[in-house]
Amino acid sequence: MSLTLRLSLLLAVLMGGAFLALLSQASESESRLDGFFSWLLTANIFVVGAMAVLAVLVIVRAVRRVRNKVFGSRLMIRLALAFAVMGIVPVVLVSLASVQFLARSD
Repeated sequence: MSLTLRLSLLLAVLMGGAFLALLSQASESESRLDGFFSWLLTANIFVVGAMAVLAVLVIVRAVRRVRNKVFGSRLMIRLALAFAVMGIVPVVLVSLASVQFLARSD
């Protein structure tokens, strides 16, 4: 991965974390950041879009490597898919459990 792509991804993650922290403070009942809530929400959506674009760029690079038959590229894709599944499955399970909890709390 190129240095530019790495730095862009790092910057997007850091900005996303900072914006999420500010957004959580702005959503409190008595907050000084109430006036900035819509701006923070828009900034978070922008950061998510930037991270999606960066992810697509990484996927395109991986596909190019497979097409060029670069040594280890298929293994790299398999490992990336395994890590993605290991990250997505717990998030989906926790989300489903919390939705069920909220639905039954009425």
